[in-house]
Amino acid sequence: LGNSDLEPGFPDAFFLGAWGGGFIETKNGSETAFAFDNWRPNQRQWYFDVAVPKRISYWLWLMMGGYVNAKKNPKIALLIPAARFLEIEAAILPTRKSLSYDTAAGLHLYRLEWAGKETWNIPSQHPFAIHFELEAVYGRLAS
Repeated sequence: LGNSDLEPGFPDAFFLGAWGGGFIETKNGSETAFAFDNWRPNQRQWYFDVAVPKRISYWLWLMMGGYVNAKKNPKIALLIPAARFLEIEAAILPTRKSLSYDTAAGLHLYRLEWAGKETWNIPSQHPFAIHFELEAVYGRLAS
């Protein structure tokens, strides 16, 4: 059984390290956008009911685009704090129901780096790496 079979809205992944832990919800967008309603209401509710009051770290891993090496809209991955995602969504929602590929590609602070073989690296300057002091725990990260 997956986590969501046990508790509706439960995130896809839980991580625990020397400097804390939290949850990651993984989401795939299209080649050109990520629809905001792709983060389902029961998943959002779990975030607000469980993660927020307990101050548990909660991140969204968003992927969109075509193939990794595509000339137009190559695949990108973002790892973004849920609270920051909600701020971006609130700013965009009055006019659009999705995060465009171009807007997402411009969120350099949250972008992950393709490492090949279905693997993404978390750059050392990424907020996730800084918050959880990954370099101190695991050694050199992508820079």
